[in-house]
Amino acid sequence: MKKITLLVAILILLVAGSANATLDVTLSVIDYAGMDRKSEPVTTGVPLPESANILMVSELQLKDKRGMNVPAQFAVLARWRGIPTDLTKPIKWVLLDFQATVLANRTGTYHLTDGGIGNASSTKMSIIEDSSKIAVSTGKARFQISKNYFNLFDYVWIDKNNDGLFNEGIISQPYSGGLVLIDKGGKQFTSLLEAPEEIAIEEQGPLRSVIKIRGVLKAQDGAYFAPSL
Repeated sequence: MKKITLLVAILILLVAGSANATLDVTLSVIDYAGMDRKSEPVTTGVPLPESANILMVSELQLKDKRGMNVPAQFAVLARWRGIPTDLTKPIKWVLLDFQATVLANRTGTYHLTDGGIGNASSTKMSIIEDSSKIAVSTGKARFQISKNYFNLFDYVWIDKNNDGLFNEGIISQPYSGGLVLIDKGGKQFTSLLEAPEEIAIEEQGPLRSVIKIRGVLKAQDGAYFAPSL
């Protein structure tokens, strides 16, 4: 299998003009694997100069080389002379998520500017949670995660015909799969025998979300393999 490699190169330009300064951060997304990329997920940290005086992510926007807006997700990582939650301090580092389209062995160019539309407002990403499961929908696929044990995904469906319906099941493994560890004595521990100690939606955004799952490996006789994972 050919390794997939994307390199994001960052060039920061600031057109001076005191309070009217214009930020233009050039992002170069380079394919080295010889593969055409369409809507490839990209996550990168971007440094911002203090002189740009960007206080809110709603001041930012991403554009392609034609000047068209690109849906993006922003999160503050650090601020100049202040903590990330201090809205009076300029942003120093911002975490940027977007989807890049790049031809094989070519470079795609994007521009982060201070035009100001902020996070993408309408995408097909959604997370629905109840007492027994979490369902994640990306628009192209739906993933169901059990809260009663850990096997990564209980079910996965895809929208094969692009009709908005997830009617093509590609994974169905309730109460099976999971992580298995065998110690040097041959004893087997699995993630299926006990509910996770913690399941938390750490991030929920229009383009990228993070679900944290922490739990234990347990043997049939009730013994645990420590520490928890």
